[in-house]
This record gives sequence, structure tokens and C-alpha cells, in this order.
Amino acid sequence: MSVTARTTALPTVLAMVVGLAACGGSQGGQPSQQNGGRSPSPASATRPVATIDVRETEFAIKPRDVRIPRPGTVRFRVENAGQAPHALAIEGPNGEAKTGVLQAGDSGTLTADFSAPGKYKWYCPVGDHEQEGMKGTLTVG
Repeated sequence: MSVTARTTALPTVLAMVVGLAACGGSQGGQPSQQNGGRSPSPASATRPVATIDVRETEFAIKPRDVRIPRPGTVRFRVENAGQAPHALAIEGPNGEAKTGVLQAGDSGTLTADFSAPGKYKWYCPVGDHEQEGMKGTLTVG
């Protein structure tokens, strides 16, 4: 390979490496935790049965109550549209799963396994936000 070919190929390779690294990161410097930091179970490694967009503000989670038609993996796309830090925690059939703390304007993704039908509590675990009304119910099945 000539010097010219190597020189023009280097920026392309660097751009690809930077692009791949950006795809694996999280927004706002906050890691998103999936399945409460545990390894995904076989059910959570499959395609989600639902994706729910969650918007958090002072002091509300929208939507407050959600129904999923059947058991399986659920993906939550969480947006902090408020001014204070928020997070999302869900008490599922396999324990609690939660995002990291999301600063104002940040977003995160949480994937959790809801392999058993039932009613599950979700809330903001930051400070007293749950007591202030940042809570709801996820009904599966």
C-alpha cells in the first residue's frame, strides 16, 4: 500500500472506531443498567414484547399505569423532562431493575424481564420522589 493510500484510509478507520465506541456508550455519562445489573436471562435476550416511552417530571411518571398484553421482555425508554435528577425502578418477578440517575434532559434505556403475569410497582427511587407521586403500576397479562 502506498503512503497516500494509508494516509487517506487512516481518517476513515478512525471515524469507524469513534462511531462504534459512541454506539456502545450511554447518554449523559450515566450508565443504563439492564436487569438490575444482572446478566440477561434467556427471556430478556429475545425481542421485547413491548417498548414503553416513559417521561419523568416533578413529580410525575407518564404514563402512570401501563398494561402489557403478555409476559416477556419489556424495554423502557426513559426521559427526564424535569429539572431535578430522576431514575426509574421497577419491582419485577426477578427482583428490582433500575436505571442510573438521569440528570435533567438525559435519557436512558432499561430492559427488564416480566415473564410472569401480575401487577408490578414502578417508581422514581431518587430522594422522596416516590412519596411525592412518582409511582405507578405495570400490569402484565
